Amino acid sequence: MKAAWTAVAVAAAVTLVAGPAHADTPSHFARTSDTNSLNKAQPGGCDSPDEYPLAVSAEVKDGGAQVGRTNLILSPFGEVTVVATEDDTGFSGGWQVTTSSACHLPPVDWEVVASSSAQRSATATCRPGMKVYTAGGGVSGGLGNVMLERLRIAPDLGSVTVAGSEDDDGFAGPWAVTAQAICGTPHAGQTRRSATTAVDSAATKTVVASCQGAGRVHGVGGEITGGGGQVRIVAVKEDDKVSGVRITATEDEDGYAGVWSATAYAVCAP
Repeated sequence: MKAAWTAVAVAAAVTLVAGPAHADTPSHFARTSDTNSLNKAQPGGCDSPDEYPLAVSAEVKDGGAQVGRTNLILSPFGEVTVVATEDDTGFSGGWQVTTSSACHLPPVDWEVVASSSAQRSATATCRPGMKVYTAGGGVSGGLGNVMLERLRIAPDLGSVTVAGSEDDDGFAGPWAVTAQAICGTPHAGQTRRSATTAVDSAATKTVVASCQGAGRVHGVGGEITGGGGQVRIVAVKEDDKVSGVRITATEDEDGYAGVWSATAYAVCAP
């Protein structure tokens, strides 16, 4: 099967938590699943109970164009689960998924906001006076025929939009998307950085959104534009120095004749 990643928000209610000041030096924490041909739900998080996994990312390895991340589940309690699934045709080889977290002290007065929709997209919006620190979301249903196509952090850091897309085989059954935002009192200098690949028909593309000069990564996101349901995100991941976000996307095993691009998003703060 093809694998793709999907992020899913699990908290529909708003949870307000008073945290300490959040200018800090983040630690980096990663967990990797077993290597096999099974669909996976890989937990992640932080070692310290005083830290929160703000920059949460995932990468599928050795799944070719047939495995992708479908859910990134964030809880108000610092728990993280990344779900990666094969497509509807299956994949006979062994593959693995790695969850990665940049663990920070939580923002001051932070909350988890989620929104779900049976349409193709959903948006989670921060309350006035708060800004997005990190994003989650994903697709439920679809049976391997629906992929996560967009995990977009708004330029003003006011919201997160998640969208899914059916592959070229289509899907007759119901499916839904959920968007999730962790919002908090903004830090001075907090900003969103982005970077986009060339718009062409290259089979695999990678680009990095850098926080150079704007602090460290606090949140990650990415999206595919123009992929027609035939391009899968296989990684959206902060680097080991927590200074940038890399997206990698690839066409499915049938290829794609059209042109498309991939965009990486980084929420940066001192």
